[in-house]
Amino acid sequence: MVAFLMADRPFLREGVIVMHAQVRQGVPLVQVTINRSRPLWFVLDSGSTRMIIDSRLLRELHLSAGEPLAVQGPGGDRSPAHRVRGLLRIGLDDAVSSGYAFDTFDLSAAAAILDHPIDGILGAQFFDRFVVTIDCQSSSVIARARVLQQR
Repeated sequence: MVAFLMADRPFLREGVIVMHAQVRQGVPLVQVTINRSRPLWFVLDSGSTRMIIDSRLLRELHLSAGEPLAVQGPGGDRSPAHRVRGLLRIGLDDAVSSGYAFDTFDLSAAAAILDHPIDGILGAQFFDRFVVTIDCQSSSVIARARVLQQR
């Protein structure tokens, strides 16, 4: 359910989005779209400094990998990763938020740990734009757009 529909520029108005979530082993997962894709399962991770798309989805989403990066995986190992070329838009139910930089990384180990598909991770950039409340009892996530102050 979308309590307020946001345009491509979500910070021009205050908005509230209520989304269904699944919680696996204390980890909240929500369905989002990337550049109008099919619904994808993303982990909400306020501790992640990165926004990540599973590397297996690059071709499906018509994305290309850029510069290589070194990323620490779920087991603490270093795994190959790349910056995704271009800025992407995230669809949250009927709301859209644009201008996100993503990295690509193999998330199969994390999916195996949670026994649930993981297509990506919403990290710091998402939490910079939204104040997020996770209600595990009602399996819902409430995202409130932060208001940017003009300088």
